[in-house]
Amino acid sequence: MKSELPKEEGVFEYYLDLYRKLNNTVPDLIEQKVITDFSQIKKTKDSAWNYGRGAFLSRCCYELGYFSEKELKEYLEKSYKGIKNHCCTWKEYTTSYVFGRAIWGGSNNNGMMQIAADLLNNEKSPLKNKTHL
Repeated sequence: MKSELPKEEGVFEYYLDLYRKLNNTVPDLIEQKVITDFSQIKKTKDSAWNYGRGAFLSRCCYELGYFSEKELKEYLEKSYKGIKNHCCTWKEYTTSYVFGRAIWGGSNNNGMMQIAADLLNNEKSPLKNKTHL
């Protein structure tokens, strides 16, 4: 693995740390029935988490006056188009989001998994009757 990486200092350690996180997180998510196997997240990866964080940060920038409303809307539109390259359904999106959250903060995702389940299944949820993004 090391021979295929750039020679920049710290790159190998970064990828080794990422591998360790995946090695710990994926089995936990399978046990928690978030995913069935690793192949389920190969396409979506942690894209929803990353695009979600980007949308949150752009909203913060707007609230603080760094972005105009027009810039905010443009960024959110680009984010929406970008996430559609990775996730086609809301189920894929929520799985990708939970996966990204687990990579970022560990596998204790009960609260996040409950929010995802509620968004997908609660009769009052705006996503209940929507399958595709």
